[in-house]
Amino acid sequence: MFTVIFDLDGTLTKRDTYVSFLLLCIKEFGLRRFSVIFLPLYVLLYKCGAITNARLKEIFLSKILSGIAIEQLKPVAEKFVSYLINKGLNRAAIEILNVHLGQKNRVILATASFDFYTQRFAERIGIGQIVCTRSEVKNGVLTGRILGNNCHGQEKARRIEELLNPSDWGASIFYTDHYSDLPLLKKAGKGFIVNPGLKTRLLLRKFKFDRI
Repeated sequence: MFTVIFDLDGTLTKRDTYVSFLLLCIKEFGLRRFSVIFLPLYVLLYKCGAITNARLKEIFLSKILSGIAIEQLKPVAEKFVSYLINKGLNRAAIEILNVHLGQKNRVILATASFDFYTQRFAERIGIGQIVCTRSEVKNGVLTGRILGNNCHGQEKARRIEELLNPSDWGASIFYTDHYSDLPLLKKAGKGFIVNPGLKTRLLLRKFKFDRI
């Protein structure tokens, strides 16, 4: 039996899901803070290397969803997951996923996206285990902060290491679209690159990962 790990954004789905989910939340809850007009500035700061991926993600979370009750968010997450399944999936990757599920392999979803929709997504497509970025909730309300660390890059690899025994790595397979997953690609027994962008192709060109 293999341990098979799938990234989410751009791998099982056609593109990034976090921004799309936030746009749906704005549609559902409205623009609740004037300061959202500064979000493009934070994106620019991230592109320039002035802030981290985790900080950018937390800023967007805080400006758009802080103060929202988790129970209010559940139907929005369900709506978003239904949209992804109907229109947003990378069908080639889903076919591979279904083969692994049919073979009774252990399948794990490993994503930097947030728990409030990725857990439901995993359930809907038949994945039983997930590591993801967790949102802080106090008294049933989103605080706008990340709980723990952003499940990205080295942190994603560390989370998977917590789930696997050393003997599991030789029979492990990892599918991703992005160069930020290099720590986990190098750790897995077999790595596959799914629909990589130009930067990913350039940064990973010296490594012997198969592409699908």
